[in-house]
Amino acid sequence: MRYVDLGTIKKERKHFAKRKIFTAGALTILIAAVIIFSVGSILKPLSVLSQIGGNNSLKSADGRVNVLILGLDKRAPQYLQTGTLTDTIMLASIGKSSTNRDIKIISIPRDLWVKIDNGQFSKINEVYGYCGGTAENGCAETVSRVVSEVTGIPVHYYVIVGFDGFKEFIDALGSVTVNVENVLDDPNYPIEGRELDTCGLNVDELTEEEKNSAGTYTCRYEHIHFDKGEQVFDGETTLKYARSRHGYNGEGSDFSRAKRQQNIIIAVKNKLLSLGILANPAKVKELYDIYKKYVSTNITISEVDDFYTLSQGLNLEDIEMVIIDNKENESFGGLLFIPQNSALYGGKSVLIPKSGDLSQIHSFIQKFLFPN
Repeated sequence: MRYVDLGTIKKERKHFAKRKIFTAGALTILIAAVIIFSVGSILKPLSVLSQIGGNNSLKSADGRVNVLILGLDKRAPQYLQTGTLTDTIMLASIGKSSTNRDIKIISIPRDLWVKIDNGQFSKINEVYGYCGGTAENGCAETVSRVVSEVTGIPVHYYVIVGFDGFKEFIDALGSVTVNVENVLDDPNYPIEGRELDTCGLNVDELTEEEKNSAGTYTCRYEHIHFDKGEQVFDGETTLKYARSRHGYNGEGSDFSRAKRQQNIIIAVKNKLLSLGILANPAKVKELYDIYKKYVSTNITISEVDDFYTLSQGLNLEDIEMVIIDNKENESFGGLLFIPQNSALYGGKSVLIPKSGDLSQIHSFIQKFLFPN
């Protein structure tokens, strides 16, 4: 494993994991973003547009095209009236100039406390739901604006994928082999569709403490366990591994989950290579059908051509990934912390900047994108 060198940021720091990721003709990335990551080859342009326009029409700033990737969770009605959370938030920044064509990925923790349109505050993964929970309502643009404020860089495009699409994509590949770096044991993984199940209890007879305790409603959860080492996962199992948030052994945080998602992306990369997608028209069509069914994006058809052209000059074998985390001091990325008094944040467990504003996050991301 190698790590990002950001000048004063040391290579051996584990929370700046730099991963080698390759997919044939791909552009963007996600937990569910591996669907889009293979779109470059799936939608290999045949039009004259790509021959004439190159990638000049792509929106960019400072020589970089920035793509927001959201993985949607619509299974949590007890948290939001709309039941829509952005469970995965990544920003892919792609170098556009002929001298600097690279891909850098910024993972944003879902519990980050942010300001939304109406002047109120929420966790960043709730912004999409508060807006109305659909791209048609302009929610993707709202989240894009918030992410831009957090990172200090503009968001040019967005890609949204639901978890059903992610599972179907993995199953279409036939399974993936994931390197489980640490034992993951989570006794409280939520079961889809049972979020409000009373488990046969008379809720009126419960105390307020019992009503608010996850331990009261044991039927809502299942116990999942993954041993250390290489494991073969289907779509459902891969999703559980990616989403678990209550594991022991240091695996119960957003940051450990982001690392697991990176491992999944590597596993998908390996499977894509083994399948030889470009030489398998039937598999290409199957993956493209999943893309059409599950993906929402503001990338136009002509821009897909431009993205494909851009991808031809990218070093797709070497993608740098970083997590905005709460580790150690500011020099090594420790930009966030969990406040002890949750009453100030609606009783929620949240992350806020140590500096009191977003300036250090902005500086950190600038160093990551422009290290020289």
